[in-house]
Amino acid sequence: MLLALAGCGGSSTSVRDAATAVDAANDDGGACRGTSLTDPVLDGVSLAVRGPCVFTLAQARAGLSVPFDIVVAHAVPGVVATPQDGGQCERADASGLIPFAELTGGGQRYCLCDTGLCVPPSTTPVTLAAGTTSAQFTWDGVNWTGPSDTNNPKGAAFPAGSYTLRISATGTVNGTAFTIAATYPITLVP
Repeated sequence: MLLALAGCGGSSTSVRDAATAVDAANDDGGACRGTSLTDPVLDGVSLAVRGPCVFTLAQARAGLSVPFDIVVAHAVPGVVATPQDGGQCERADASGLIPFAELTGGGQRYCLCDTGLCVPPSTTPVTLAAGTTSAQFTWDGVNWTGPSDTNNPKGAAFPAGSYTLRISATGTVNGTAFTIAATYPITLVP
């Protein structure tokens, strides 16, 4: 779900105007809230994206980091995390899950969907420990689906507009499939 951001629809003509619009949108008391999908199979585990959600095109090209948390309310045994990239190269982070991020909208797309081919990760069940694991989605403002094993070049820059960042984790708990996800609005302004 993409949330509309107040004060971001107009065209800014100067760097100062753009910076003021970004500050106002990021401080408006709630426009940067996304949605979170928890799965009852993975009871007590959730994803939450936090931080600003409106950036200038220049900020995006310079590189952005959007923080997110994986929260495990209590220990969860029997978890096998599964990668979502095409070559199964992703590995579990400190949470025991494999977070996967994708930014899309308006015909634009960024993800590390194809990093080549790898030996799949272990399928030995683990116990997720209670706690919060913080991570970041990093992006340099361009279209790309990953380097593949052919040194796939990065694409064109995203234009100004509204996009959706989706961070998810998949796997099984005691043999039953789960998906947890969070979506977060990202708006680029001139």
